[in-house]
Amino acid sequence: MKPTPCTDPRPALSTTTACASRSLILDALTAHAARNPACTAVSALNVDGEAVESLSHAEFLCLAHDYAAVLRSSATTGSTLVLSAPNSPALVVALMGALISGFRVCLTSAGSSQEELTDLCGRVQAAAIVSDTSGRAMPAGVRCIAMPSLTASSRHQGPNDPDIRLASVLLQSTGTTSGSKIVRRTSKALDADARNVAAACGLSTNDRVLMVIPMTHSYGLDMLLGALVAGARIDTIANNDPLVLACCLTESATVFPGVPFFFEMLSRMSPKSGRRPRLAFSAGSVLPDQVRHRFESTWGTRIGDLYGASELGTVTFNHPDSTTYAAGSVGLALDRVSIRVLDPMDLARERSPGEEGHIAIVADSMFSGYVDGDAPLIDGHWLTGDVGRLDGHGRLFLTGRTKCLIDIGGIKVNPIELEETLASHPDVLECVIVPLRESPTITRLHAVYVPRYLDGPPAPEALREFMRARVAGVKVPRVFEAVRSLPRSDTGKVLRQAIIEARG
Repeated sequence: MKPTPCTDPRPALSTTTACASRSLILDALTAHAARNPACTAVSALNVDGEAVESLSHAEFLCLAHDYAAVLRSSATTGSTLVLSAPNSPALVVALMGALISGFRVCLTSAGSSQEELTDLCGRVQAAAIVSDTSGRAMPAGVRCIAMPSLTASSRHQGPNDPDIRLASVLLQSTGTTSGSKIVRRTSKALDADARNVAAACGLSTNDRVLMVIPMTHSYGLDMLLGALVAGARIDTIANNDPLVLACCLTESATVFPGVPFFFEMLSRMSPKSGRRPRLAFSAGSVLPDQVRHRFESTWGTRIGDLYGASELGTVTFNHPDSTTYAAGSVGLALDRVSIRVLDPMDLARERSPGEEGHIAIVADSMFSGYVDGDAPLIDGHWLTGDVGRLDGHGRLFLTGRTKCLIDIGGIKVNPIELEETLASHPDVLECVIVPLRESPTITRLHAVYVPRYLDGPPAPEALREFMRARVAGVKVPRVFEAVRSLPRSDTGKVLRQAIIEARG
């Protein structure tokens, strides 16, 4: 299979309106297969940034429908399938095939353990698991279905059914500060999400989106769906090795959705060629200013900011080349997204622009509920758990998490604020500040940080004096602990709760 680059001068399928009869995503896939059948839809890149496995739009759609038929013969349509696999063309085919065939698809990390898969299958009452089972222990008593083969010849064009719709997706919320919940997102919500991502990023058939973030997570799924709707090429790599990532970025990528961890790695490396992505953006957690500036000066590509959640999809975007760009913001609300900032002490009262409060959001892309619990809604808006403010232009600024606030002698301390301060120290690479329980009634602050130079971390007293000069005394950590690395999720997000639990 050797699909060719897209040279069709016509614009990508419009993302401003959705077909009333069925899925916008499925309509887009069908249109791109008819309009640009030989253009590459998805590929896998090797360590040199070269495509070693590619599918054209026509091949991709055929294989997705073929795999849908395989699934229908293997399990009862309408039941739930758990999909767990690393980024690859086969994963994209498996996902679309399952959705086309009418199965609910529960996405989970390719690194999930047997115990985690067993628990998840029980929670969603899974009929089967779709996974690359080589070297992996699967849950007992749950049927395993092999990933689709991309080598078989297929002439199947898919059913010409104007009423076919994609099924729903189940996603696990990140659970960095508490246990994860399982989120249900409908076909309509997926359409809205894909439309907003494609429009916000200005995706077209000329783009190549480098997918390093796992497509089994909400952020990765959002980007995948946006690229599919726009007809952009999706380039997948199965790991985040910095040398491979840097090579792929300079070879061909035009759009790079990343997380702070990726930008930190890349900021220490020099590009191997003069090619640069036209657009890069970060999500998942706060991108430290020093990492942003170092990457931008080294790579010559500015970094934008995206905000979303498993429950919401993508809801804001701070485009780095837009006249509305504001440093420190996650941007403006996307189409049909409403953001409110509520008084934490009285959720019925909305805060004025500039005032900080609990962020609540409603969007067409948001979830329809949790599989195992109710969603906290205020006038239809989901309480995100994030603390922030809106400025006079409607741009959103995140300042913390409601569950992360630490009570120090009756004073609520925002660890995110202190982490940004400590991370500005030239010898601190990254850090997390957690509560230190000295007694049932006394809590201090514990700073866990990665030093820039592992063989020569700064003295605790030097860091303490650095903080004293910048924050109130009550906000200065009692303990400064140097570590080699911080625990992270598959998307690179620091697992704050794991750090707290490890320190009692």
